[in-house]
Amino acid sequence: MGKRAVVVVIGVAAFAAGCGGSGGQKTAASAPARGATVDRRPPLPRGWRRVVNLRSGFNLGIPPGWTARGVRGATLVRSRDRGLAVSIAADYGQQGQALAPARYAAATLRALRGYRPLRLGSARPVRGTRFAAASVTATGVYAPTGVRQAVRAIALQRRGVVTFSLLVFRNVRVAERVYRRALDEIVRTFRAQPAGP
Repeated sequence: MGKRAVVVVIGVAAFAAGCGGSGGQKTAASAPARGATVDRRPPLPRGWRRVVNLRSGFNLGIPPGWTARGVRGATLVRSRDRGLAVSIAADYGQQGQALAPARYAAATLRALRGYRPLRLGSARPVRGTRFAAASVTATGVYAPTGVRQAVRAIALQRRGVVTFSLLVFRNVRVAERVYRRALDEIVRTFRAQPAGP
Protein backbone atom coordinates (compact mmCIF):
# COMPACT_ATOMS: atom_id res chain seq x y z
CA MET A 1 0.00 0.00 0.00
CA GLY A 2 1.46 3.37 -1.04
CA LYS A 3 1.88 6.43 1.11
CA ARG A 4 -1.11 8.11 -0.55
CA ALA A 5 -3.48 5.30 0.50
CA VAL A 6 -2.14 5.06 4.06
CA VAL A 7 -2.90 8.72 4.79
CA VAL A 8 -6.51 8.34 3.71
CA VAL A 9 -7.02 5.11 5.65
CA ILE A 10 -5.77 6.70 8.88
CA GLY A 11 -8.15 9.62 8.50
CA VAL A 12 -11.14 7.37 7.96
CA ALA A 13 -10.19 5.27 10.98
CA ALA A 14 -10.45 8.39 13.16
CA PHE A 15 -14.01 8.98 12.01
CA ALA A 16 -15.08 5.36 12.27
CA ALA A 17 -14.00 5.33 15.91
CA GLY A 18 -16.91 7.62 16.71
CA CYS A 19 -15.75 11.19 16.08
CA GLY A 20 -18.21 12.01 13.36
CA GLY A 21 -21.63 12.76 14.78
CA SER A 22 -20.92 15.85 16.86
CA GLY A 23 -21.41 13.65 19.90
CA GLY A 24 -23.96 10.95 20.59
CA GLN A 25 -24.18 9.39 17.17
CA LYS A 26 -26.65 6.51 17.21
CA THR A 27 -26.77 3.77 14.65
CA ALA A 28 -29.89 2.70 12.84
CA ALA A 29 -30.02 -0.48 14.91
CA SER A 30 -30.98 1.56 17.98
CA ALA A 31 -33.26 3.94 16.10
CA PRO A 32 -37.05 3.85 16.23
CA ALA A 33 -38.67 2.43 13.12
CA ARG A 34 -41.05 5.37 12.70
CA GLY A 35 -40.27 7.63 9.79
CA ALA A 36 -38.46 4.89 7.90
CA THR A 37 -39.21 5.06 4.19
CA VAL A 38 -38.08 3.33 1.05
CA ASP A 39 -36.74 5.72 -1.56
CA ARG A 40 -37.07 4.67 -5.16
CA ARG A 41 -33.62 3.75 -6.44
CA PRO A 42 -32.44 5.70 -9.49
CA PRO A 43 -30.66 4.03 -12.38
CA LEU A 44 -26.90 3.84 -11.96
CA PRO A 45 -24.33 4.97 -14.51
CA ARG A 46 -23.02 2.19 -16.72
CA GLY A 47 -20.66 -0.15 -14.87
CA TRP A 48 -21.57 1.15 -11.41
CA ARG A 49 -22.89 -1.11 -8.64
CA ARG A 50 -25.19 -0.47 -5.72
CA VAL A 51 -23.97 -0.82 -2.13
CA VAL A 52 -26.54 -1.44 0.61
CA ASN A 53 -26.11 -0.84 4.36
CA LEU A 54 -29.08 -2.63 5.94
CA ARG A 55 -28.09 -1.80 9.51
CA SER A 56 -27.96 1.97 9.01
CA GLY A 57 -30.68 2.20 6.37
CA PHE A 58 -29.14 3.51 3.16
CA ASN A 59 -27.88 2.51 -0.26
CA LEU A 60 -25.80 4.23 -2.95
CA GLY A 61 -23.97 3.63 -6.20
CA ILE A 62 -20.19 3.40 -6.53
CA PRO A 63 -18.01 3.52 -9.67
CA PRO A 64 -16.29 0.54 -11.30
CA GLY A 65 -13.17 -0.54 -9.42
CA TRP A 66 -14.15 1.27 -6.20
CA THR A 67 -14.56 -0.85 -3.07
CA ALA A 68 -16.96 -0.76 -0.13
CA ARG A 69 -16.99 -2.50 3.24
CA GLY A 70 -18.72 -2.20 6.59
CA VAL A 71 -16.87 -0.46 9.43
CA ARG A 72 -18.65 -0.30 12.83
CA GLY A 73 -22.10 0.26 11.36
CA ALA A 74 -20.81 2.68 8.72
CA THR A 75 -19.81 2.00 5.12
CA LEU A 76 -16.29 2.79 3.94
CA VAL A 77 -15.90 3.43 0.21
CA ARG A 78 -12.48 3.79 -1.45
CA SER A 79 -11.54 4.97 -4.91
CA ARG A 80 -9.73 2.64 -7.29
CA ASP A 81 -6.48 4.62 -6.90
CA ARG A 82 -6.95 4.72 -3.09
CA GLY A 83 -6.35 8.46 -3.01
CA LEU A 84 -9.88 9.10 -1.72
CA ALA A 85 -12.10 7.45 0.88
CA VAL A 86 -15.67 8.15 1.97
CA SER A 87 -17.03 7.08 5.36
CA ILE A 88 -20.84 7.02 5.39
CA ALA A 89 -22.90 6.77 8.57
CA ALA A 90 -26.44 7.40 9.81
CA ASP A 91 -27.36 9.44 12.88
CA TYR A 92 -30.89 8.75 14.16
CA GLY A 93 -30.19 10.52 17.46
CA GLN A 94 -31.44 13.93 18.56
CA GLN A 95 -28.80 15.90 16.66
CA GLY A 96 -29.31 13.84 13.54
CA GLN A 97 -33.01 14.56 13.67
CA ALA A 98 -32.88 18.29 14.40
CA LEU A 99 -29.50 19.92 13.73
CA ALA A 100 -29.48 21.83 10.41
CA PRO A 101 -27.33 20.12 7.74
CA ALA A 102 -24.78 22.96 7.56
CA ARG A 103 -24.26 22.92 11.33
CA TYR A 104 -24.14 19.14 11.36
CA ALA A 105 -21.45 19.02 8.67
CA ALA A 106 -19.31 21.62 10.48
CA ALA A 107 -19.70 19.83 13.82
CA THR A 108 -18.66 16.56 12.19
CA LEU A 109 -15.41 18.12 11.01
CA ARG A 110 -14.72 19.78 14.36
CA ALA A 111 -15.08 16.39 16.05
CA LEU A 112 -12.23 14.86 14.04
CA ARG A 113 -9.09 14.11 16.05
CA GLY A 114 -5.46 14.16 15.02
CA TYR A 115 -5.41 17.20 12.74
CA ARG A 116 -3.36 20.32 13.36
CA PRO A 117 -4.91 22.68 12.61
CA LEU A 118 -8.12 21.83 10.77
CA ARG A 119 -9.31 24.94 8.94
CA LEU A 120 -12.99 24.89 8.00
CA GLY A 121 -14.51 26.69 5.02
CA SER A 122 -18.05 28.01 4.70
CA ALA A 123 -21.05 25.73 4.31
CA ARG A 124 -22.28 25.22 0.77
CA PRO A 125 -25.49 23.75 -0.64
CA VAL A 126 -25.40 20.29 -2.19
CA ARG A 127 -27.19 19.92 -5.50
CA GLY A 128 -28.64 16.83 -7.11
CA THR A 129 -30.03 15.20 -3.97
CA ARG A 130 -33.55 14.68 -2.64
CA PHE A 131 -32.47 15.44 0.94
CA ALA A 132 -31.97 18.72 2.76
CA ALA A 133 -28.22 18.95 2.38
CA ALA A 134 -25.07 20.97 2.95
CA SER A 135 -21.33 20.41 2.81
CA VAL A 136 -18.33 21.93 4.55
CA THR A 137 -14.71 21.46 3.49
CA ALA A 138 -11.56 21.64 5.57
CA THR A 139 -7.83 21.15 5.23
CA GLY A 140 -5.28 20.20 7.83
CA VAL A 141 -2.17 18.22 8.57
CA TYR A 142 -2.79 14.78 9.98
CA ALA A 143 -0.38 14.83 12.93
CA PRO A 144 0.72 11.16 13.01
CA THR A 145 1.99 11.36 9.42
CA GLY A 146 2.66 15.07 8.89
CA VAL A 147 0.74 14.88 5.59
CA ARG A 148 -1.83 17.47 4.54
CA GLN A 149 -5.33 16.23 3.76
CA ALA A 150 -8.52 17.73 2.40
CA VAL A 151 -11.68 16.63 4.22
CA ARG A 152 -15.27 17.30 3.18
CA ALA A 153 -18.34 16.59 5.30
CA ILE A 154 -21.64 16.20 3.45
CA ALA A 155 -24.82 16.06 5.55
CA LEU A 156 -27.98 14.64 3.96
CA GLN A 157 -31.00 15.03 6.22
CA ARG A 158 -34.55 13.84 6.48
CA ARG A 159 -35.57 16.25 9.22
CA GLY A 160 -37.06 14.64 12.29
CA VAL A 161 -35.74 11.23 11.27
CA VAL A 162 -32.05 10.98 10.35
CA THR A 163 -28.94 12.71 9.05
CA PHE A 164 -26.62 10.70 6.82
CA SER A 165 -23.04 11.94 6.91
CA LEU A 166 -20.57 11.36 4.10
CA LEU A 167 -17.08 12.20 5.30
CA VAL A 168 -14.72 12.45 2.32
CA PHE A 169 -10.95 12.21 2.84
CA ARG A 170 -8.66 13.16 -0.06
CA ASN A 171 -4.92 13.30 -0.38
CA VAL A 172 -4.18 16.90 -1.45
CA ARG A 173 -1.66 15.59 -3.98
CA VAL A 174 -4.66 14.51 -6.07
CA ALA A 175 -6.75 17.36 -7.49
CA GLU A 176 -10.38 17.58 -6.38
CA ARG A 177 -11.55 17.53 -10.00
CA VAL A 178 -10.28 13.96 -10.37
CA TYR A 179 -13.09 12.71 -8.13
CA ARG A 180 -15.73 15.42 -8.59
CA ARG A 181 -17.96 13.61 -11.06
CA ALA A 182 -17.86 10.35 -9.09
CA LEU A 183 -18.73 12.10 -5.83
CA ASP A 184 -21.60 13.98 -7.47
CA GLU A 185 -23.00 10.67 -8.74
CA ILE A 186 -22.59 8.99 -5.35
CA VAL A 187 -24.66 11.77 -3.77
CA ARG A 188 -27.22 11.66 -6.59
CA THR A 189 -27.72 7.90 -6.23
CA PHE A 190 -27.85 7.95 -2.41
CA ARG A 191 -31.17 6.72 -1.04
CA ALA A 192 -32.67 5.89 2.36
CA GLN A 193 -34.36 2.64 3.29
CA PRO A 194 -35.73 1.13 6.51
CA ALA A 195 -32.94 0.18 8.91
CA GLY A 196 -32.62 -3.27 10.38
CA PRO A 197 -30.66 -5.01 13.17
